[in-house]
Amino acid sequence: MNAQPDWSDLRLFLEVARQGSFSGAAGVLGLHHTTIARRMDQLEQALSARLLDRHARGVRLTIAGETLLEHARALE
Repeated sequence: MNAQPDWSDLRLFLEVARQGSFSGAAGVLGLHHTTIARRMDQLEQALSARLLDRHARGVRLTIAGETLLEHARALE
């Protein structure tokens, strides 16, 4: 991972990790699931790392995603 994400992106990422889906995170945060998906794409691009494996039923964290989750939880 090459960059430091800002807190708003980490907050979204944390909720995606907790809920296991963009839709679940969107519901908790009061956002649209496409907004969450777009922001996660931008976060992955900014970090030059794939954080999430997307599946029909939701998302699963990659190894890089697990590493970021530990960092985000520490900041929280």
